[in-house]
Amino acid sequence: IIDNPRDTLEERNATVVSLQQALGKAEMLCSTLKKQMKYLEQQQDETKQAQEEARRLRSKMKTMEQIELLLQSQRPEVEEMIRDM
Repeated sequence: IIDNPRDTLEERNATVVSLQQALGKAEMLCSTLKKQMKYLEQQQDETKQAQEEARRLRSKMKTMEQIELLLQSQRPEVEEMIRDM
């Protein structure tokens, strides 16, 4: 009669230990995933900043190309003015 509750208690203790180990592994996994998520969010922010910088640089380059085109189109007139002076 006494052995039966002891066996049950030992089984439950073993189950508790097993569940505690599983919980520890799950907590470690959760912590690792949180770190990865934080890293990926940081990478996403950096990517957005790089895309914005690229957009600004493309816009600036387009403006510079327009200025260059304008200067090239006025070059003969400027050279003629210099010769006249």
